[in-house]
Amino acid sequence: RIGERVLERTSARTSVVACVPVRAPPPWASLGSAELRAAAGADVARGTRSPRGLGRPTLSIAWDASADATRSGDTAALPRLLVLWTGGGGRQAELHLARLEVPPAPPGAPGPVALRRSRLSPGGGAAADATHVVLCQVYGTGHIVALLLQDRLGAAIVTVALVDISSCDFHAVPSLLSADGGVPAVSLDTLPDGGVRRSAPLPECYAWASALSVTAARDVCSVYACRARRLLTLDMDAEDDGDEEGEDGEDGG
Repeated sequence: RIGERVLERTSARTSVVACVPVRAPPPWASLGSAELRAAAGADVARGTRSPRGLGRPTLSIAWDASADATRSGDTAALPRLLVLWTGGGGRQAELHLARLEVPPAPPGAPGPVALRRSRLSPGGGAAADATHVVLCQVYGTGHIVALLLQDRLGAAIVTVALVDISSCDFHAVPSLLSADGGVPAVSLDTLPDGGVRRSAPLPECYAWASALSVTAARDVCSVYACRARRLLTLDMDAEDDGDEEGEDGEDGG
């Protein structure tokens, strides 16, 4: 009841600043594993959502610190949001990023939002063992975290990648409703040295990962696989990619 009251009071003092539709097809359709695709489809049919279910689009949003404005001393920089999502349906499920510059506006009269977009391909792999981005989260200033799944016959290789996006080019686009926005994809393999840090392969049960949670202030990332009832927490600052794994006491969904 307290939460409902807080939501009601907050909503009464809130107005819409911008409404930006995003085309974010879930990554599962791109996977080669028929078992994973079937499980994702079943979760969608049942209405099972994250952190328990597969099959839904993955989208993360956070205020984006304006590094360029900070360096130039431009105090008039517009507030900027970073939107991050996985895009499936093609040979690989890719990572899509967009920056939304939101101009100040009076209540009830939102101004136009400037959109800039970038695409990151997980890189590597032939069609038989393609790599996919299945989960993603914004991680602090200028970084994102992605869960990568590489399809292989009879097995799957799962890793977590910490990606520095400060060198990524963002291109002006009219909307976020197209599959790629006409923006070229850049492979993670071609980012500058140190731009991508990858974990050691996770236990195979994390091919069923249904949720990804990060806390940049504590340098941790947690991966949850509901069906396997496993939760893995990685120290993102450790040189040896230390981690802790535990069994979840709740029933899988």
